[in-house]
Amino acid sequence: MKKDRKIVASKHILTLSSGVFSLMIEQEKLSSSNQKWPGIQFIPDSNFLKNADILSFRGNGWLIEDMDVVFIRVRAETVTLPVAFFHFEDEPGSLPHLEVRLLRVITKAESIPQTTGLHKERFESKRSILAHIENRGDIMGNFGEWIGDPSSLDFIEGFSINVPEGIESTDLSYQALLGNGWDSPWVRSGEFCGSRGLALGLLGLRIRLTGRSAQRYKLTYSAMFSGGKLIGPIKNNNECLCDQIQTMVAFKVVLVPKNHQK
Repeated sequence: MKKDRKIVASKHILTLSSGVFSLMIEQEKLSSSNQKWPGIQFIPDSNFLKNADILSFRGNGWLIEDMDVVFIRVRAETVTLPVAFFHFEDEPGSLPHLEVRLLRVITKAESIPQTTGLHKERFESKRSILAHIENRGDIMGNFGEWIGDPSSLDFIEGFSINVPEGIESTDLSYQALLGNGWDSPWVRSGEFCGSRGLALGLLGLRIRLTGRSAQRYKLTYSAMFSGGKLIGPIKNNNECLCDQIQTMVAFKVVLVPKNHQK
């Protein structure tokens, strides 16, 4: 019988100054080692959460895969964050390395805490699409109209889409694009995708329609970017992403029955 491998954990304290940071596994470490490791976990305590916001696309604060990322927005001058590193006892050299990048310095005005929860009452309106926009907060719109201001530099941080009547919520899903080959997990209709208050502009989006709805409806979407570039209309389940590093300032989703296409 194969002996079970023992996992060893070591706890460290990470100190961050004011700003927006991305944290991920050091890529050079991954490419130079064939050893396997369980990963890194962030364990925010109450003091940290009073002075910072944390977003993990995996949803549990873990860094396991090479494309996993955690974003942190520090509102205080400095904060400390407990971090646990895990590795196999018989592979002491496989301890993962953490790469911390400063993405943006924030101003005093931005240090005011912002709500990160998505409340159900936001969807009581008949409007179907919500976007959280820098300096504006949550706005809502409908299918077939621009969500956001194409002439503005205020970027979109996150969004959600509620399917109209007649379409199963499980048939529509979407993800936020943070760069070429770097995207969030898929979420389904009604769920928020992206972030709030972290000052992280999306670089695009991808939407897919599946099941019976894909047979009955045609889905296309377009986006405007901070440099004034228009991408789209994009067909179902394809990336809407600018070839330059420009944040998305507005998007439009069109959903029409196939027997009523113009």
